[in-house]
Amino acid sequence: TQCWLKWVDNPRNVQTRDKTGETPWTSGTLRKDIPSELPRLPASALDAVRIVALTTKFGELRIRLKPQWHLPSVRFVQEAALSDSCTVKCELYRAEPGFLLQGAMRAVVTPNKQCRAFQGGPKECTDPQERPGGNYMEKGDVAWAGGSAGPDFFIMMARNGFGASHTVWGSMADAESMQLARTLVQGKSSSPRGQMRILDEPVRFTMAPTPDSG
Repeated sequence: TQCWLKWVDNPRNVQTRDKTGETPWTSGTLRKDIPSELPRLPASALDAVRIVALTTKFGELRIRLKPQWHLPSVRFVQEAALSDSCTVKCELYRAEPGFLLQGAMRAVVTPNKQCRAFQGGPKECTDPQERPGGNYMEKGDVAWAGGSAGPDFFIMMARNGFGASHTVWGSMADAESMQLARTLVQGKSSSPRGQMRILDEPVRFTMAPTPDSG
């Protein structure tokens, strides 16, 4: 017996693929971990989270959140941290020394669907370019990858003009976190030269709020 599970945004509106008598499948819905049905956290609880720790087996990457740069993105990260709902796909998987460390925050919370508008960007990215600082990302800044609304993200390893085409919502909170990022970005990769440098072993992490000592 085989069982396939597929996560969908709205389990009440599942698309039927086939109804013929020759279809050898029985389909149904497992009502579990549905973000839209989970209780929403109050704004006061979210506002209290200023730094989020991504805890790996090598140490913590602490991200200082910047709601003044992009509040919807920060809200997603705050909810993911407070709910402790990271999946096994909360991981760092791409490492480009001197450029970026990339991963994904795949947590069981309502997805963020808002991102900064820029010329040639995804059509769903319609937010005004409210972020201060112009078009540059500084070393240690954190943004959604691919010009999207997440959950894939990256940590910038050197000053770069990616701020013009990416939604930036945080930065490394301290020197120790930045040093860990420098270590992780040197991780082993067997990717051919000239292609994206994918880590041989992704670095998994959990997410949780951490005290603001600054």
